[in-house]
Amino acid sequence: MPPAALDTALRLHQDRVYAFALYLVGDADAAADLAQTAFVRLWERGADVAEAAQRAWLLRTVRNAALDRFRRQRFDGTVADFDALEADDPSPLDQTETADLAAHAFAALDTLDEPYRSLVLLCDVQALAYADAASVLELPLNTVRVYLHRARARLRSAFFLRTRERA
Repeated sequence: MPPAALDTALRLHQDRVYAFALYLVGDADAAADLAQTAFVRLWERGADVAEAAQRAWLLRTVRNAALDRFRRQRFDGTVADFDALEADDPSPLDQTETADLAAHAFAALDTLDEPYRSLVLLCDVQALAYADAASVLELPLNTVRVYLHRARARLRSAFFLRTRERA
């Protein structure tokens, strides 16, 4: 892949690839390593990846690299918190509620098995189109729709049970 094409791919996809990696591994350094791995593989195999399919290919590469990492290290599966999403100067009550909501949401997300968890992250958090998510996870489009429906239902149930237990 020519350096100019790699620079373009980096500019277009770097933030999304890193964010997805961060959601998967929950560690900034590990996420940066995974994103870097994906872009190195794109550079090595760039001629085989169509420009229109680069984002999906990169996200699939990050997901596969994260799964390999999980298998090797028996990673605990925690994910990042919502600190970066908080508004400027929120009140202490807002901070507490946001942290509590984030903890419940991530705990509920952690109850999902693969590929349900990845589908929620790709489609609902990353706002990826179903077709792109299907490409990332190498699943048929209709399977993605069915699995995503099931994942959202399981996520709602897990979140409801978790918040109800706390009350």
